Amino acid sequence: YVEGVAETPTSWWLAVAGGLLGAAAHFANAAPDVAHDRQLGVLGLPQRIGTRASMVVALVLLAVVGGLLLTKIEASDIQLTASALLVAAPILGGFGLVVANRIERPAFVLVMVAAVADVALLVVAS
Repeated sequence: YVEGVAETPTSWWLAVAGGLLGAAAHFANAAPDVAHDRQLGVLGLPQRIGTRASMVVALVLLAVVGGLLLTKIEASDIQLTASALLVAAPILGGFGLVVANRIERPAFVLVMVAAVADVALLVVAS
C-alpha cells in the first residue's frame, strides 16, 4: 500500500488478454525456426507440434484475444464493426495461408499484423 495512491485491481480480462497475446507471440516466433530448433535439441511445445500447428495455435489465440477485447470496448456499432474487421482480416488471411501450406514468411507477417491489431484493441479497451 502506498499512501495517496488508490488501489485499483487489475481486471481479469486484461490479464487473460495479455497472457494469451504472449503465448500467441511465442508460438508465432518459434514457428519459423522449428526445424532448426529440433536439430539443436530444443523440444518445447512449438517444436513438438510443428510449424503449421504452431501458426494455427498463434492464430486461434489471437482470435480469442480479439473477441475478448471486442466485448470490452465501448464504441458505436460502426466502430466495433471496423475493429472486428481490423482484427479478423489478418487472422482469416493467416488461416488461408496455413491451409494453402504457405506457412513461412507470409503467414508470419499476417500473425504479426493480427497481434498489432489486438494490442491496439488492448490499449483502447483498457
